[in-house]
Amino acid sequence: MAERNWKAADICRQIPGMHNSFMSRILRSQQEFISKKDLISIADCFAKDAQGHATTLDSAKIVMAHCMDERVGPGAEFVKITLEQHGKHIDVDSALPPDGEKACRFIRATCHGDSKFEAMIIAMARAFGMKH
Repeated sequence: MAERNWKAADICRQIPGMHNSFMSRILRSQQEFISKKDLISIADCFAKDAQGHATTLDSAKIVMAHCMDERVGPGAEFVKITLEQHGKHIDVDSALPPDGEKACRFIRATCHGDSKFEAMIIAMARAFGMKH
């Protein structure tokens, strides 16, 4: 979605009955539940590229993110969900916005060789709910 630079209103114009407030909560990761019907409608919006050519990769990323959200309960940390196209693995680092990705790359690069920084990042992640 970030690649297309769409706002909630852009998506809602394509989905009859979809409300801007609901889509805004989804885009801000504040909506905890999305019905199957809404998920399919949203994925359909991304089934074509900006030129109108058929592509399922963006739709697949949305379905993948939904599946990742459903990983809850004991053992959930052992469940891995991957994306493949034509038999080849597609690396989907995460659904973070560009600044979030940049921050994660910085943290990964900085942690190497700096045990105090690494300990601080681990402590912070645990404080936010990361399991041991």
